Amino acid sequence: MQDGNVIFYTNRYGLYQGELKNAMLQACLSTQKLLSAQQIARLEALQKRK
Repeated sequence: MQDGNVIFYTNRYGLYQGELKNAMLQACLSTQKLLSAQQIARLEALQKRK
């Protein structure tokens, strides 16, 4: 293994992590647009109990 390979693959891994995080955040935003105010309030109440 060479230094260049380590750098390449760790950068690639970071890119994939960023894409995953983006997908999760986009899903959260889309879900929030679909839920009613009452549903969002219930979801927030459930999240606070954790």
